[in-house]
Amino acid sequence: MNNQPEDQKKYSSLTGHLIELRSRLIKVILVLIFLVIILTPFLQEIITYITHPMLASLPEGNKMSITGVLEGIIVPLKVLLATAFIISLPFTLYQAWAFIAPGLYSKEKKVALPILLSSLLLFFLGMAFCYFIFFPALFTVAATFTPKDVAYYIPTINNYISFILTMFIVFGLAFQVPIVMFVLNKMGAISIQQFKSFRGYAIIAAFAIAAITTPPDIISQFFLAIPLVVLYELGLIACHLNKNNNN
Repeated sequence: MNNQPEDQKKYSSLTGHLIELRSRLIKVILVLIFLVIILTPFLQEIITYITHPMLASLPEGNKMSITGVLEGIIVPLKVLLATAFIISLPFTLYQAWAFIAPGLYSKEKKVALPILLSSLLLFFLGMAFCYFIFFPALFTVAATFTPKDVAYYIPTINNYISFILTMFIVFGLAFQVPIVMFVLNKMGAISIQQFKSFRGYAIIAAFAIAAITTPPDIISQFFLAIPLVVLYELGLIACHLNKNNNN
C-alpha cells in the first residue's frame, strides 16, 4: 500500500513522457508532409540538381533511364521525401533536444547542445563533400572506364537515386568521427594517449570501412578513407582543446 502512490507517480511520469514523445513525433511528421507539398512544384529543378554529377559525366546526348513499371512514380516520391527529410533535420533535432533537455543538468546542457549542433553541421559537410567532390570524380571515372564494346552507358535513375542517398548517409555518418571521439574522451572512456596509440588501427579501420561502404574501386575508397583519417586527427585536436579548457 505504501508503494502505490510512488508507483502511480512513476506511471504518470512515464505516460507524460510518452504523450510528449508522440506529440513531437507528430510535429516532425507534419513538417515533413508540409515540406513535401511545398517542394512538389520544384520537383523537376530538384531532380536536375541531384542528377547533375552523373549527367555531367555521361557522353553528350546520353541521359538516365527508367526501366521499372512504377519508377516514374517511385523516383519522384523518393526524391521529395529525401529532400524534405534533409531540410527538416534541424527541426527534427530541435524536437529531440526539447524532449531530452528537461532531463539534463545545466552543466550537461552546456556540453550537449554544442555537440548536437556540431553533429548536424558535420553531417551536412559530409553530404557536401560527397556531392561536390566524391560524386564528380567517381562518375567521371565510371564513365571513362566503361568497356568500349558497351553501346550505351545509361544508368537508371532509380539506382542512381538509391546510390546517392546511401552515400549521403555514409559520408554524413563518417563525418561524425570527431564528435564520437570528443564524447568518448569527455566521458573518460578513452584518453588522448589511447587515441594516439590507436592511430595505426584507425587508419586500417578507415580503409576497411571505405572498402565495405563505397563502390569496389580504389578511387572511391580513397575518397572516403582519407577524410576519415583527417577527421580522426581533427578529433584528437578537439580532445586536446577540451583538455586545455578544463585545465
